[in-house]
Order: sequence, then C-alpha cells, then structure tokens
Amino acid sequence: MDSNKLIPKNCEFRITKDIIFYKKIVWIPLAKIVNRKLLHIFLDPRSSKVIFKFIKHLQKNTNYKFYFISPLLSDPHNIRTQLEVNDLNIENYLKNYAKPEFFSQFDKIEFDFIENLVEFASKTNSYNLINGILERVNRDVQDSYYDFRSKEHIFFYSKEVRERFNCLFREIQIKNLLK
Repeated sequence: MDSNKLIPKNCEFRITKDIIFYKKIVWIPLAKIVNRKLLHIFLDPRSSKVIFKFIKHLQKNTNYKFYFISPLLSDPHNIRTQLEVNDLNIENYLKNYAKPEFFSQFDKIEFDFIENLVEFASKTNSYNLINGILERVNRDVQDSYYDFRSKEHIFFYSKEVRERFNCLFREIQIKNLLK
C-alpha cells in the first residue's frame, strides 16, 4: 500500500497500525485501513473540515472505497456484537447527515452520502435495519417545542433537513434498487 497517495499534502497526518491520525492539538484517529482498497472513516462532527478534505483527496487521487463508521468504534477495548456495530454505524450515518456541518457539505463536494450508506448496509447485510433506525432519527429531527413568548414552534433542525428526512427512506430504497 502506498501511503503517500492516501494522505493529503499540506496536512499533518500519520499512519500507525493501519489507523490514519491527524494532528489537531493531539493526534486524533481519522480513518482505519481495512485492506488495500477499503477504508473506514470515523464520522465525527468535530472533525468535519478534515473529513471533507480527506474525502476530496480520496475521490481525486485514489481509487479506495470508503465507508463511514462511528468514532466509538475506534476504542479497541469496547467489545460489541456485529449487530450492535451495524446498528451503531447506520445510526451514526443518519444522525450526522442531519447535522448542518455535514448536510450541505456533502453536496458541495459532490459526494453521494446516501448511496454510500446503501452500499455499506448491503455490504454488511444490515439493510433491513435502516428503516427502524431512520424512524428513530427522524423523530429527533422533526422534534420541536412551543415557545410561549413568541407563540410559535421552534425546531431544532432547519426546514430543509426536516423535509429531506421525511422522504429519505424513499431515496434509500431507490438507491438500493439502482445499485
């Protein structure tokens, strides 16, 4: 494996034991090298700028496939079953997709996040988990509270995100049929 192609220039990165780290104040895990053609990127909102720079680099300069996984899985001491891991990863995909730092940025770099989710779910045989997890996440996305002072409902997510999540399962089904 040629690690020079894998790491973007002008950034502080290092590879140790098949894990790619980037330097913020300390070395933070960014991705895990699974094999010669597959990476698992830790999808964490605190690292969103570095993640987008890394994805752009991977799309432009390499032919690696990559999927996103939860940063909780970077801890080797935490043991989970495969079903728990798949559930955690799909929930991480959907919850982070709703966050503003990811929602619009994936469109800006021309990356199809939903297609990546569908590929990940089919590869791990966890496509049947998506609907239940999406319903839980959609409940959180659609949540609001009533502000008695201004006499209006206040939503935690933007209208664009709420509308997208209402029809997201249909888009996931279409992507699954087209793959």
